[in-house]
Amino acid sequence: MGYQPTKEELQFVYKMILDGSSNREILEEYARQIRAGELVFPLRSDDRFIKARRREVEAASAVLEEHVRRRVDPIVSQMRGQHFSELSGIARALLNNGLADIEPVTLDENPKRLSYAIVNGVEIEESFGIEGLRIRLKDNLNATCTSFGNWKVMGCFSLHVKAEQPDFVTHDIQSIIEEKPFEFTILLRLLATRGTFVGVCPVCRDW
Repeated sequence: MGYQPTKEELQFVYKMILDGSSNREILEEYARQIRAGELVFPLRSDDRFIKARRREVEAASAVLEEHVRRRVDPIVSQMRGQHFSELSGIARALLNNGLADIEPVTLDENPKRLSYAIVNGVEIEESFGIEGLRIRLKDNLNATCTSFGNWKVMGCFSLHVKAEQPDFVTHDIQSIIEEKPFEFTILLRLLATRGTFVGVCPVCRDW
């Protein structure tokens, strides 16, 4: 195996191994550098030395990968928890003005005309039609964008909403409110209560 390698030689060999060079290519680089007068350590011509260094790199890589994973996982978990907490806050804010407690009800003689009511226990506190529901959702959306920022609501939260409900994939939040306001409130209740989110957004796409 020859003389003991210096730190500089090990760095030279390890880098070539990690760059994907074969044993033959590494030995050829030794030869090229010595011909050019660039080699700062003695020439290696036996690939047993390279094979031994390759085993070292493979062993070290496995250990380092596990070490990094153990250190990074808690950090990512904490970041995900904070992200989900903020998303849950957005869902709750969109349910303000009693929308967390609304139920569909029939309040007149036409059974096909559906209204919505804020129900406290078994008592109806307030009722309104579908346009009233849209107005409340729009008001909540404006207030939520002011509180959390338009980018977090429209750019991040909306992507998680679309991932949760296939029917919403081609819609932005304003369109969802126009076309499926009650379905949207049902999903918001689920997200606010569950506290976890599927899909990815610009904040969590690299986790």
